[in-house]
Amino acid sequence: MKLAGIYKQFSDKIDADKNAQIHAFGNKLRQDLLPGVSDIIPSYCNIYIEYDSQKLSKQHVEFWLANNLENLDSNTVTRTVKIPVDYSGEDLEYISQETALTKKEIIKKHSERIYQVYAMGFMPGFAFMAEVEPSLRLPRRGVPRQVEAGSVAMANAQTSVYPFASPGGWHILGQALVALYDPNRAEPFLLQAGDKVEFVAAAPQTLAEVKTLELLEPTRTASFRVLATGLLDLLLDQGRFLSGHLGLSRTGALDAKLANLANSLLGNSKNAAILEINLLGPKLEVLNEVLIIFVGYALQLKINNIVHESFKTVLLKVGDIVSFSPLFNAGPCYLAVQGGFVSKSFRESASVDLRAKIGRSLQVDDLLATNGEDLARAGRSFKPYYKPVNTITLRLLKGPQYDKKVLQELTKNTYTVAQKDRMGIRFAGQAVYGYGIISEAVPLGALQITNDGMPILLLNDRGTIGGYSKPAILDSDDFSKAAQLAVGQKVRFML
Repeated sequence: MKLAGIYKQFSDKIDADKNAQIHAFGNKLRQDLLPGVSDIIPSYCNIYIEYDSQKLSKQHVEFWLANNLENLDSNTVTRTVKIPVDYSGEDLEYISQETALTKKEIIKKHSERIYQVYAMGFMPGFAFMAEVEPSLRLPRRGVPRQVEAGSVAMANAQTSVYPFASPGGWHILGQALVALYDPNRAEPFLLQAGDKVEFVAAAPQTLAEVKTLELLEPTRTASFRVLATGLLDLLLDQGRFLSGHLGLSRTGALDAKLANLANSLLGNSKNAAILEINLLGPKLEVLNEVLIIFVGYALQLKINNIVHESFKTVLLKVGDIVSFSPLFNAGPCYLAVQGGFVSKSFRESASVDLRAKIGRSLQVDDLLATNGEDLARAGRSFKPYYKPVNTITLRLLKGPQYDKKVLQELTKNTYTVAQKDRMGIRFAGQAVYGYGIISEAVPLGALQITNDGMPILLLNDRGTIGGYSKPAILDSDDFSKAAQLAVGQKVRFML
């Protein structure tokens, strides 16, 4: 899969009528879905269409977009959702001082307006709503702090509810008394883009914490028992497509190239669930005979404490103990089984999404079942060429906020991987010009520049909408190289 994307612009400023057109257009596209389109993400002023350029040409996608723009009806029926709020937020006193309004006036002004949901993003269930009464508007805090799940907040003309505890720079007005998102509900998302929202003052009450949706299937015919866990062991497939409009990340295997290779050597489909292993790896007891393959560079596979060759299928016997030991610092590795691991799905994907409370990492005594079928044999192997080097080169494509001078700075300097997780890679080095924009969809692989001038490469678990400039996007042929980067490694960019 080679990702490409198109932004369709409707306005250069936030406009309620134009935004309604954007969401009507997004709904129409999803109803007339073009095979090969992998995501449709509306935001304030534009809509982003992601597609597989190996299946579709840009011209084909543009023709499809043009056809669906004809006779577009933006006067669709919208819902009005009422959200009860305990208006006793920690920032009411500060807001009162800054606006010269009493707390009662603040609550009245915030709750008497009906807000439009302009976009969903940042985190699952987070709705960007506007517009706040002008006399209430305050810039966001200079330094974000940890805010509780359900916090009702505002900044400038925007207001929203934080579905989960997270860092946040908006001003806290109170606590929503209903969960904005719960993956265990029949309808997980309380709000959708285009909805109207009314906040209603209500008496305080305790709201139950949203529980993680369990994806592992209890089974008596498990192939493995987890004896010990690594640092982050996740069951994943290719990811959760066509869900960006809900604020859900793609997730999926961080190094899809490696994961696809493992499944291919076992005769599995590309979307078979696979175990992504980071840093240490679990210890597993084999409960039923099973054909496996382990691929990766950072760890080595051990069977009964004997090192076994990676990138080669092997038949495990009942009672075997599988473990891993570190080789050198690199990215994720993968353990695949014939037929794939058994897992429930959420929005047609078995991928764990920790931020969205969809599934979890492995725990001791978990039982892992497999969809074993007699499709392959032991001893099949293919090991890609891989040599650890001090400096990795990553190829960039022009991004939505392309700037020739910024790209020149990026490509002439060497950067160091300062931090890395499944959300993204933060680099350290020569600062370049970055700035805020009206929030819009963030493509997978976008190179985002925050106000401190440091580039961040956004990966599978990124937020789907962001408000910083993106001068470049990683060439999807280099996603695997980026996934294997380690903290401290040197990187050069090239256009």
